[in-house]
Amino acid sequence: MEDLPKDPKIAGLLFVRFTITKRSYSMKELFSIVTAVLVLAVGGCAPQVDVEAERAAIRKFHDECMTSLQAGNVDCFAEDGQMLPLDAAPIKGRDAVGELVSQFIKDPNFSVSHNIVNAEVSRSGDQAYIHYAYEITMSDHDGNPVAEQGKAIWILKKQPQVGWKILIDTWKADGESMSDALVKTEQMTAQAQVEEQNKEVVERYWNGKWNERRPEILDELQTPDVAYHGTAMNMNGIEEYKQVYSSFLSAFHDTQITVDELIAEGDKVMSRVSVSGTHKGDFDGLPPTEKVFTISLFTVFRLDNGKIAEEWEVVDELGLMHQLGMELGPKEDEK
Repeated sequence: MEDLPKDPKIAGLLFVRFTITKRSYSMKELFSIVTAVLVLAVGGCAPQVDVEAERAAIRKFHDECMTSLQAGNVDCFAEDGQMLPLDAAPIKGRDAVGELVSQFIKDPNFSVSHNIVNAEVSRSGDQAYIHYAYEITMSDHDGNPVAEQGKAIWILKKQPQVGWKILIDTWKADGESMSDALVKTEQMTAQAQVEEQNKEVVERYWNGKWNERRPEILDELQTPDVAYHGTAMNMNGIEEYKQVYSSFLSAFHDTQITVDELIAEGDKVMSRVSVSGTHKGDFDGLPPTEKVFTISLFTVFRLDNGKIAEEWEVVDELGLMHQLGMELGPKEDEK
């Protein structure tokens, strides 16, 4: 371990940062660490502040911070603040803490309460800790509320012109569900990021394919063995897809797409789009009519590693044929 700074306050904080990130500690051990920090901080400083007043101030800070956190506001953390659960990976930085808190509060069963056990301030008045007991309720894998109790410590630093901020929030659950919740939250965050990326791929696909009319978008955003399942036809492989796409471009080369809705779930994206254009070329044996059309498409895409691997599509074919002036009637019985 590197030599600690001579300033006992800074030394104490670095001591905490080094030690509790190296291994898991029991609450008793952690309290010993915090006590050592305060001894270092107090021992090198003459009394400068009203400690009782500062104790009251950090209790008030605690209550205000809890209200803010439950609203998704993590401003009470220092910019480099950390959450350090003693049985899970650390969450480093205010932004990362904010992402975790935002995931927690999205849980319809989420609630949390703190009861302060003890609060101590250094004589210098710029370092403190709050020891508290907590109860948190979250959903289990089946969506049922599960409550958990545990003990925790906030290590605080009073910053100039800013006030008290949380440097470290470390806790140990009485059970294991908090670790499970953190893992689940990390998985949910990663999945949400993939789903957002998949939606972006689908939107780029629609715009590139029709609004920009770029055939190369197919190679860019589809797998070579892409499969298409439609109400009137099926396609297998990107080469067949390119041939059909080329024939549609010839018949409706001024087609425009408006993406009305995208919904992502897992590896699939559902899209609802509006398609408009003019019939300017041969379409399925029908000569150009110069008629304008607007129809809706409902498509479910399956993506694999950021590329479209499969499509299921429902087209308003009846509406299209009607707008193009095709005569529709009952099919004659085969004789």
